[in-house]
Amino acid sequence: MDIDSNSLVRTTSVLQYTGVAGDNGQQVYCKATNGPGNNIESNECILHVRYPPSTAPDITASPSGLQYNTETTVNLTCQLSGGNPIATLSWICKKTGITGINQSNSTTAVAVLSLVMDSSYNNQLCTCTANHSLLTSPKSTSVSLTVFYVPNSAPQLTPIGFTSVDEGQNITLRCTLPTLGNPHVAWSWYCNEDTIPEGVSNTGTQSVLTFTAGRKYNQRTCHCRATTTRATLPYDEISIKQSITVFCKYIEIMMI
Repeated sequence: MDIDSNSLVRTTSVLQYTGVAGDNGQQVYCKATNGPGNNIESNECILHVRYPPSTAPDITASPSGLQYNTETTVNLTCQLSGGNPIATLSWICKKTGITGINQSNSTTAVAVLSLVMDSSYNNQLCTCTANHSLLTSPKSTSVSLTVFYVPNSAPQLTPIGFTSVDEGQNITLRCTLPTLGNPHVAWSWYCNEDTIPEGVSNTGTQSVLTFTAGRKYNQRTCHCRATTTRATLPYDEISIKQSITVFCKYIEIMMI
């Protein structure tokens, strides 16, 4: 405080302030009052407090559930409120960066990803990451997708070895698919209309049938069938039919 030549008192007040997020946008001014009760206020200043978001992003899916049939269009919305300025959002799906649609406003960062489901998204992560200049490290949230799908072709049957054999020899047939789908298809084998329950080995995307050629198989056709029971995504396909020829042993009967 000092006194000028006109005996007027000049005083100064200093405010030391540590900014907090909740004060962003608040008005600040000072007010002076003298003994007789005269009041005077300074001009106002607006506080601009820079601060990072306090939470990780939130991801919502439409349709909800994160389990979809193939060819379903899914919108993943990532949003994060808070921060000044708001955070910058980015998407990674299947370990690849994807550009979302920016729907942010002044208080909330929003990025929407529109995806058409196919088998490549099954069991894959989609991650939304928030970056901000005042964050020590980015904040991320991930969701895992489940996609139900079926093979896109019928089983392919190929014989392993000969299909025209002598009685008592083995015949081996193999059926393959490019994928078993999700959920996996169930395999079954038929010769004519008879189910063959034994001698079947399922490994990976193939099913192998091995049986001993008997007379009953002569001039029959054998094929495989792949099915799934998921009602909303049916699949029921058979392979081509493989003809079987069995050369029967001659039995000499002696009449006495």
